[in-house]
Amino acid sequence: MNKKFTLFVILILLSGLVLAQELSVTNFSPVQKDDSALIPNNSLTATAIQVPPKDSSNPFIKTPDEIIKLVDSGRINKKILVESKVIGDYEPREIKESDFIGTIKVYDGVSLIDSSTYIKGFKVEALALKLEQEIIEGSPVLLTECGPISEPGVYYLDSVVYGGETCFEIESNDVFLDCRNHPILYSMKGEGNAISSHGNSRIAIKDCGMVKFSSEFDSPAISISAGKEIFISNNAAKTNSENSGLLVLNNVKNVLVLGNSFELSGENSKAVSITQAEDITLKRNKIATSPDNAPGIFLEEVRKSTIEDNKISTSGDNSPTIYTLNTRKNDFIDNKIKTSGDSSAFLIFGGSIENDFRDNHIVESGKDAFEFSSGSLSGALQQNGNLLSENKFGAIEGYTLNLAETSSLSNITLLNQAVDTYVFHEDGIFPVIRRPIYGAIAFTEPVTGSGSNATNIVKLNTNFMQVKSDIAPGLNKPAIVIFNNLPGNMADPVILKDGLLCESPECEILSMENETAKISVSEWGSYSVGERPEEPQQLIVEEELRRRGGGCSTVWVCDSWNTCEEGQQERTCVKQNEFCYADPELKPVEAQSCTESEIIEVQDEQQGAIARITGAVIGFGRQAPGLAILIFLGLIAGLYLVVALARRRFNLKK
Repeated sequence: MNKKFTLFVILILLSGLVLAQELSVTNFSPVQKDDSALIPNNSLTATAIQVPPKDSSNPFIKTPDEIIKLVDSGRINKKILVESKVIGDYEPREIKESDFIGTIKVYDGVSLIDSSTYIKGFKVEALALKLEQEIIEGSPVLLTECGPISEPGVYYLDSVVYGGETCFEIESNDVFLDCRNHPILYSMKGEGNAISSHGNSRIAIKDCGMVKFSSEFDSPAISISAGKEIFISNNAAKTNSENSGLLVLNNVKNVLVLGNSFELSGENSKAVSITQAEDITLKRNKIATSPDNAPGIFLEEVRKSTIEDNKISTSGDNSPTIYTLNTRKNDFIDNKIKTSGDSSAFLIFGGSIENDFRDNHIVESGKDAFEFSSGSLSGALQQNGNLLSENKFGAIEGYTLNLAETSSLSNITLLNQAVDTYVFHEDGIFPVIRRPIYGAIAFTEPVTGSGSNATNIVKLNTNFMQVKSDIAPGLNKPAIVIFNNLPGNMADPVILKDGLLCESPECEILSMENETAKISVSEWGSYSVGERPEEPQQLIVEEELRRRGGGCSTVWVCDSWNTCEEGQQERTCVKQNEFCYADPELKPVEAQSCTESEIIEVQDEQQGAIARITGAVIGFGRQAPGLAILIFLGLIAGLYLVVALARRRFNLKK
C-alpha cells in the first residue's frame, strides 16, 4: 500500500479531524439514515425488458439471429434495439455523485493538494447494512462493453452492452456498478448472466436493465454466491426462459435487495431464489410470474431475513407467491400478494419454523392464503413457532389457514389474526390464539377438524373467552387461558363458566397477579373471572315447616254448632294466623252426629273446651315443650273425668 493510499485511509477513519496544523480534510460521506434516499424519485424506471419477437414481417424488427450478427459486426445501436422491441426506449441517467460515492479533499491551509474518490461503504443502518468505509483511488471507470471487473472501483455503464454469455463477472471486493438505466444484453450465444460474482464482498449493483436474449439457456440475470454485504437496487429484469430465474443468491449474508422489478414468463423457474442465506432484506420490489411452477420468491434454508413491502403476483398453477423451505426466524411483513392460478399465496414447507407473517394483504388466492405442509420426506419435523398476525384477506378460493398437511402436534400462534375457513391435521395441532389487550388461549391437547367463520367461533374480549364447541367440537379441548386487564379489586376471585361458578377439577386458577389471571379449563363454553357469588337463601319446604312447627303458633277458632238435623250437626273452624303453618291433624272436628239437645250442649262444651285448650297448649308448647306435655296430659285426664260424670248424671235422669 503506498503512502498516499495510507493517508486517505487515516483521513477517512478520522472523518475530518485535523492531522496537522498545515493539513485539513473535508470528507463528503453522509451516512444514510433511511432507505428513501437510496431509490431515485423515478424508481423502477430501468429499462422495460422485452423479448425479441420472431415475426420479422416488419422491416424494422430484427430477429434474434439478425441482432447477434449486428452486434458481431459492430453495426448495432440503440435505435435498432428499440425498433426491434428488444429494449424499451429510455434516457440514460446523467453521471452524478451517487449515494454511495464520496470525495476526500486534502488542503494545505486553503490550497487543495489532493482529492480522491471512494465508496462510502453502503452504510445503511436502517436496513441492517453496517459496512466499513473503503477508499477507492482514482476516478470512476466508464464501461462501454462487457468484460470482467477485477479491480475495486466505481464503474458507470456508458452505453448498451452485449454479452455472448456472461456480461460482467465481478472478481473483486469493493465494486460499485451503476448502469445508469443502460441495458445489458446477455446470454446471446450461451449460458451466462448479466452480472455475476462469487466469493466477493461489498458490492453494489443499481439501475441496470437486463435482457436475457435467448430462451435456450438456463441463465439468471444476477447470480451472486459466497458473498456478503451486497446491495442490489432499482434494477429491472425479465425473461421467458424455462428452468431459469432472474435473481439467484446462494450462500450469502447481509444483502439488501431494494426497489427492483422482476418479471418471469418461463415455466419451472423462480423469479427470486435465495438459498443458504442469512440477514437478507427484500424490500419494495415488484415481482411477477405468469407460467406454471413459477414461484415469485423461493427461500430455502434462509434465516433471520426480512421480506417487506413487496408487490408479488403469480398466475400459474403451483406458483405460490412466497415459497419457504426449511426457513427459520424470518419476517414477512406488509407484502401485497395475488395468486390467480391454483396456488397458495404462502406455502410454508418442510421444517420452516419460528417465522413471523405480519400485516400482509392477500388480495386474491386461487387456493389457500396460508398453506403449511411438512412434506412427505420431512419425517417428524414439527413446524413450530410460526406466528400469524393481523394479515388481511380478499378473495380466497380455498382455506384461510390450511394446516391439514403440517406435521402433527405442531404449534402455531394467531396474534390478533382473523381466520375465516380453516382445516387442521387429522392428528391435531396445538394452536395459540392471542389478543394481547385481552389475553390468550393455548390449547394443551391437540385440536382437530375444519370449519368456517372461525372468528365467530373463538372470541377473545375483555374478561371474556369463548369457544363455541357445539359448532366446532374439535376445539372442545383443555386449554390454558390468560386474562389481561382484569379489575384489580376483586376480594375473592373465582372462575365463572357460562356465568356459574366453576371449580376444580373442571376449572382451576393457576396464578393471579396484578390484573392478569392464568387459569386452566377442561372443556369449553364462555369463561370469565369474577367475585365469588353469594350463597342463595335456603327455601323451607312444607314438610320441613310441618316438622319444625313453622316457627309460630296457630289457634283454631270454631263457630258454634248448628241445629241438629237428621242426627247430624256441623260447624266451621279456621286458623287465627293465616301465615303460619297449621297441622291438619290438629284441626277440630267440623261435623258430628246428634240425638238430643243436651248431648249437643254437652258435646259443644266439650269440643269448645278442647279447642281452646288445644290452641293454648300448642302456643305454650313452643316456649316450654316438656312442661306443656305434662299439662296437656293432665288436662285430658281432667276432661275425661268431667265427661264421665256428665254421662253418669244423664243416665241417672233417664
